[in-house]
Amino acid sequence: MTGTRNLLRILKSQEPRNVILLGPAGLHKEAAARELAANWLSTSIDQLELHTDFLSVEPIEGSILSEEAGRIQRKAMYQADRKIVCIISRAELMTKALQNKLLKVLEDAADHLAIIFVSADPLLDTVMSRCVIVRFCPLCMDKLKEKYGPSAKPAALLAADGCMGTYEKILKDTDFFIYLDGFLHAFIHIKTRAQLKGLLMMTHALREKDREYLPEKLLPWQMQAFLVLCRSVFFEILLEKRGLTESLLLPIRSLSSCYTEAEALDCFYHLDQAVYCSQNKGKFSKNDFFQLLIHMIPDEGKESLR
Repeated sequence: MTGTRNLLRILKSQEPRNVILLGPAGLHKEAAARELAANWLSTSIDQLELHTDFLSVEPIEGSILSEEAGRIQRKAMYQADRKIVCIISRAELMTKALQNKLLKVLEDAADHLAIIFVSADPLLDTVMSRCVIVRFCPLCMDKLKEKYGPSAKPAALLAADGCMGTYEKILKDTDFFIYLDGFLHAFIHIKTRAQLKGLLMMTHALREKDREYLPEKLLPWQMQAFLVLCRSVFFEILLEKRGLTESLLLPIRSLSSCYTEAEALDCFYHLDQAVYCSQNKGKFSKNDFFQLLIHMIPDEGKESLR
């Protein structure tokens, strides 16, 4: 789970924020949550429960009480000069009513509170959209690389999201794989912001005469794979920016120079939300894609897309 570990490493260097550690049981999500919280609060995992700015919510007899929303809010408001970090374990046990209560808490106490949800299942869309989502998957990219060896195709690896079935599905769809591979090659070899703007505009309108937009051209699963590919590229950029070059799968130094670290982080978060959106909506609209491109194009190039 190298990608998950590296994303957690990046989050540790950021200010406390709302996070969802999402994935099946048995993947050490709880331990990761406590490690992240301890890092944010500058304490040890052993001393975490004693820290005045920490709060833990655990299920009681298979459920999480609705009163916990009020307890979290009161704790946050008492510490108005700094952020409270709260871990909600087994967050999938929360009722929709409790999630809606917490949504209001997240909005009212945004400056005073960071919640780490540990969940086996997705939460309400309104909650998910306000969090950084860290997915814990049974199969990681390293395992795919190990399985397919030197013949592994980087574009398919990066677009498969750790799923062997998706990797093979991409390779079987020859036309789609050729498109992904060509896009990835062009993207990672970009050297200037002007070139970046041109490439991303091409993905917005694939044909100049009879304008055809990517979400209309691709099937839903293909669109999702394309979004995962882009998210993976920005993750590589973040690794390069952090000096974690031993983990890189791609030669992205020239592309990395086109973005500041803050811009790359913003793109990564928006792409992560786009992947989640495409998974749950079953499609990704032209407007969704247009708004995403606005985030992927540097500030000085945005006006040309409007």
